[in-house]
Amino acid sequence: LRFIWEGNGSGFWAFDNLRILAPLPVDAGLTRLNSPSVPFNAGVHPVKVTLANFGFQNLTTTTINWRINGEDMPGYQWTGDLSFAQSQANIELGTYDFQGPSFLEIWQSMPNGQQDLNPDNDSIVRLIIPALCGDYTIGGVNPDFATFGDAASALNSGGVSCAVTFWVRDGTYAETLIISNVNGVSQDNTITFRSESGDSTQVIITSPGSGSFAIGIQNTSYISFHQLGFQTGGKSNALYFFDSCHDINISNNHFFSGSYTGVRFFNSSAVVISSNNFINGGRAAYLSNVTAVLLKSNNFINDGSALFFSNANDAQITLNLFNNPNTCLLYTSPSPRDRTRSRMPSSA
Repeated sequence: LRFIWEGNGSGFWAFDNLRILAPLPVDAGLTRLNSPSVPFNAGVHPVKVTLANFGFQNLTTTTINWRINGEDMPGYQWTGDLSFAQSQANIELGTYDFQGPSFLEIWQSMPNGQQDLNPDNDSIVRLIIPALCGDYTIGGVNPDFATFGDAASALNSGGVSCAVTFWVRDGTYAETLIISNVNGVSQDNTITFRSESGDSTQVIITSPGSGSFAIGIQNTSYISFHQLGFQTGGKSNALYFFDSCHDINISNNHFFSGSYTGVRFFNSSAVVISSNNFINGGRAAYLSNVTAVLLKSNNFINDGSALFFSNANDAQITLNLFNNPNTCLLYTSPSPRDRTRSRMPSSA
């Protein structure tokens, strides 16, 4: 083994903890679950996998077993001819009627009729959840989801296949959760969280203890929050959007953020924040690295600094009410536009 570096002396390559392993004579592995692929609708779907040969002997036979929710399914006897580093995709093991969360275990055994000496690559274990579609309830009596966290887990695992609305029952929800990289979202397949009673003071999401956020939204777009109440508890932000979120609508909510931030956006675009009440917050809204933002018809009441902008492009602030003229707006270049259309009472 030889490494050669060529250059002018201004740089170098470094290798650390390098290990060279000889392949085993017989070593088969499962490398991918091809089907079902998220997002997918509830119903009957084939279960398909990719089989690969990691041994230096050609792989000609193996048994692929699988079970769902602890129930063993008929094993699949695979035959073929895979040389070293070759693989075969979309091997169909059978079908299953996926109607809810399903714990799927798949493993191969006895390649070429011999014991596999490397068990680390033999198995695929997944929690499979069909995509959400339609209306669901959170909290209250006989809900679809008892908590926001349960709903977030379903979104993160299964994605969406049509527009989804979560109707939130009145109550206080003490939770910390993240909605991240949801599959299937689009202009048509939106996600909405909305108060079932329509009263934003009766649905309160709070999060005791320290941390970055009560609810975090990561790299997920086309999402809206309506008629809800948010408290930071001990978190730095009640609602925090980050890592390329776009087409976000925050409307008719109450934010009680204490000494912290009500809603924060980082690396986001196409954001509408309208008709909300921001009350007694250290900072009502914090927006950095954002594009195409509209703040309209919001009430900022006794906030330490109502708005903070950093690197905001095409940001409009219009028809808002600030009751504290001394701490209404902080920003860096470029500055938001249409600021004069918001009302700021005299400090006298």
